[in-house]
Amino acid sequence: DGSLGPWATTTSSDGRTQHSVVTANGYVYIIGGNGYASVLYAKVKSDGNLDNWATSPNPLPATRRAHVSVIANGYLYVAGGVGNNTVLYSKLNKDGSTGSWTTSPNLLVASAGRTEHGTVVANNYLYILGGSDEVAATTSVTYAKLNSDGSIGAFASTTATPPSLFNRSAIVVANGYIYATAGYSGQSYSAKINSDGTLGNWNVTTAYLGGSSSYAQSGVVVNGYIYVLGANPGKDVYYAKLNSDGTIGTWRAANFMPAAKSGQSNQAVTVNGYIYYVGGGTGAESATIYYASAARTLISG
Repeated sequence: DGSLGPWATTTSSDGRTQHSVVTANGYVYIIGGNGYASVLYAKVKSDGNLDNWATSPNPLPATRRAHVSVIANGYLYVAGGVGNNTVLYSKLNKDGSTGSWTTSPNLLVASAGRTEHGTVVANNYLYILGGSDEVAATTSVTYAKLNSDGSIGAFASTTATPPSLFNRSAIVVANGYIYATAGYSGQSYSAKINSDGTLGNWNVTTAYLGGSSSYAQSGVVVNGYIYVLGANPGKDVYYAKLNSDGTIGTWRAANFMPAAKSGQSNQAVTVNGYIYYVGGGTGAESATIYYASAARTLISG
C-alpha cells in the first residue's frame, strides 16, 4: 500500500551539506558538498544497514556544492553547482570506487553556474531542470545524449517548466514521464518524455500534501509510488501512487523521519526497497543517515 516501516539510523557520514547522493551496484555514494571535493561510498548490507564509508582515491577536480548527480551506463555524472556550468563524469569501478574524472566540453548553460536544479536520466538522455542561474530562478529545461563511453552530447532546450516549479523541487522519472512536486509552488506536474528526448507539455496533477511552504525536498520512486522527503527544514515524508497516464494519486503521510533534515534536493536514494536520507540538517544531525523499508520488492541499486 506504499506505507513505510519505522525509520532507523545507520552508519553516519562525515557530516557534509549541499552534497549530492546516488546509488549504483549496491553502493551509496556521497559526492562533494560545502567545502568538499571527496567522494564517499558504502556498501548496502542485506538488512539495509550501510557498511563503513570509504573515500574514493579519485576526488572531484575541485570542491563543488549545490550540484546534482546521476548514474547512467556505469558512469557517475556531476552537473552544475555554485559557480559551475560544467558536467563531470567518472567510470564506476567494481569495488565501488570511482575512476578518474573527465570534464565534458559541452556546458550546461552559458551563465556562471546552475544551482537548486533537478536532474534525471531517461532513455540515455540527461535532463537539467529549472533551478537558479545564480541571478534568478529559471524555467529552462535542457537535455543531452549520454554516449556509451560516458561522454555527453551538446545540450538542447526543450519545454520549459511552469514558473518557479523546479526551484528546489523533488524530481523523479517513471512510466515515461518526468514528475515534479513540492518546491516553492507546492504544486505537482508531469511531462511526457518523447522518443527524441524532447518533453511534452507540463500538466498539473494532484497538489503536494505538504503545501507551498515546503521546499528543498528529495524524491524517490519505489514500487510505483513517489516518496517526497524532508524540507528546509523538515522531517515530513509523503507518498502517492504514480499512474501510467502521468497523473499522481492521492497524497498520504508516511512515517516521518525522527528529526528535521534540510539541504537541497538529491539527498535521498532507494536500494532494494529501502529508502535512505543521507545528510542534511545542521551540526551533528548533518552526519546522521536515516533509512526505512517500503513494501519490499528487490530492485537494482
